[in-house]
Amino acid sequence: GGGTDLPPLTASSRGSLASRVGQEGGGGGSPTRRPGGALQEKLKRAKAQVDIDVKARHKEELKAIRWQAAAALHRGDWVNYDRLLGEALAYDRANAVLFATRSMVNLKLDRVDKALRDAEQSIRIAPDAPQGYYRRARALCHEQRFDEAAGDLIKSMNVTPCTSSQAQSRYDEVLDRVRRGRSYL
Repeated sequence: GGGTDLPPLTASSRGSLASRVGQEGGGGGSPTRRPGGALQEKLKRAKAQVDIDVKARHKEELKAIRWQAAAALHRGDWVNYDRLLGEALAYDRANAVLFATRSMVNLKLDRVDKALRDAEQSIRIAPDAPQGYYRRARALCHEQRFDEAAGDLIKSMNVTPCTSSQAQSRYDEVLDRVRRGRSYL
């Protein structure tokens, strides 16, 4: 992939990569003594190309996982959807939306602790995005921690004002649950 003849980089191939680059340098002496650090420059270019190839391969694998996840979501197969989100997160640990989505799935599977952890990770990654706060508010409602849920709901609305009627109805649903929960205390 990516127009290069380099094989996938493994622990055993790292050494052979360095030796190949050194052999390609020509000249009779030790390749590490070449003027101007040419060996280091070749190694840097080779590593950059391998990184590009790995990223391209990961992008294709992530795309396949997304298709499978969409199918699982469509079927309502929450266990498989959760597994696929975990696979996607293995490629992209900095994706706040994936964590927020997995938080929702964990709530569907009645795993409130995991839902809270994923929502909190989403907030750590993207504190200016509403999804993490909203997901944490939903999880907190499940634990009947209504005051905290109300605070997160307010944060999620302050970060990005609600613009769609569907999103507004979701917020209203959580807000209603918070209000009802408070009245029972």
